[in-house]
Amino acid sequence: MIQHLSTKKFIHDIADYRHGGDWLYRGIRPAVILFYDSTVTDGEALGFEYAPLAEKFNQVDFYLMRIDDDPRIAQVYNIRKFPAVMFIPLENPPEIIYGVLTVEEMKDDVENLVEGKRV
Repeated sequence: MIQHLSTKKFIHDIADYRHGGDWLYRGIRPAVILFYDSTVTDGEALGFEYAPLAEKFNQVDFYLMRIDDDPRIAQVYNIRKFPAVMFIPLENPPEIIYGVLTVEEMKDDVENLVEGKRV
């Protein structure tokens, strides 16, 4: 299942970006966040397209976040183009890929995330 991510949930479950400093992931499983801008991307459609991957990779948390709700998150992580996909491993800083990924590309990247490889 792909969950919607609010600013409050991002701060609580992902990272508290408000105070600067090094990346400190708060999650207990790897995560994938699809950031979208409602003026450019239909995030709901992308979420629907990637939903089977969320079911297949149940050891990864999948999120959708509409960045219009809090553009500060995009600024903090230098996200300037939408859609953007943030792949968050447990041990290292996240990696961001810009643009729409095919389901096969997303599957390969999630497999790499699960295996601890770079996306």
